[in-house]
This record gives sequence, structure tokens and C-alpha cells, in this order.
Amino acid sequence: MKKTTRLSFLLMLSLFAWFFSLNAQEIGLASYYHHRFHGKLTASGERHDKNELTAAHRTYPFGTYLLVTNLANMRRVVVRVTDRGPHRRNRLIDLSEAAARQLKFHKRGLTQVRIEEVPAGIDLRALDILYPRLYFLNTDTVRVKVPLRIKTEKE
Repeated sequence: MKKTTRLSFLLMLSLFAWFFSLNAQEIGLASYYHHRFHGKLTASGERHDKNELTAAHRTYPFGTYLLVTNLANMRRVVVRVTDRGPHRRNRLIDLSEAAARQLKFHKRGLTQVRIEEVPAGIDLRALDILYPRLYFLNTDTVRVKVPLRIKTEKE
């Protein structure tokens, strides 16, 4: 009887942790890479391109897609983790210059953001279904921007 209780408790605990990991969010300060890092190697071995939608995060695995929302103006962008950082303690994420421009904080340098992991099996082009283009209404400010280069299974 005790084994069953212990097993059901562990099962419930793991389901609880799994459910809340699906909706995991982080809120904190975002900054962006200085232009002097353009062309330098990142921790993943790729060259940093300031014109691609990439990011540096301390814990997410390389290749993870993150939905980053600027809490000041609610603009969003999807970035791919290619580097480790930021190296300042109070910062949550470093973004490429292109991502900072899309989020409209490249002049200030810092902004408060919320980041969420995009599920691995999702086709990022399906986000256009959630935020369609309406020709009679300017929806570009709320549409999610997708990374310029999406890795396929062949790469």
C-alpha cells in the first residue's frame, strides 16, 4: 500500500512539474550585442550575424527558439539561442541587433522583456495563422517576427 501511495505521489509531482514547465516564462532585462561582435564565433560555433534573429541565454540549449516580448510596447520576436550570456548578472538575455530593432529598443539599449520557449515540434510559419495580415488594418506591431534562418532536420 505504501509503494502505491509513493508511486502515485511521484507521478503527480512529475505531472505537476511538466505542466508548469510548458508555461514557463522568465521576465527580466534584455540588452543587445554591440556591433563589434558581428562576425565573431559564438559559444555554439556559429558566427554571430547582427542581422539574424539570434540570442544569448545562460541555460537554454543551443538551437532553442524563444518568443521574446518587449513589455514596454508589447512587440514580439522569435529568436534562436546561439550563444551563452549575458555576462552581466542583472540581465536575462542578449539579443542580436536585428531583434532589438524589431522590438524597438535598440536606441535605449535595455528593456524589460518576457521570454517563453517555443515548442520544438511547431512550424514557426504557423504563427502567421495566429497573427494574420489584415490588409485594412496595420497588424505589423503585434505580428510575431520569425528568425531569418530556420534550421531544418537536414542541417
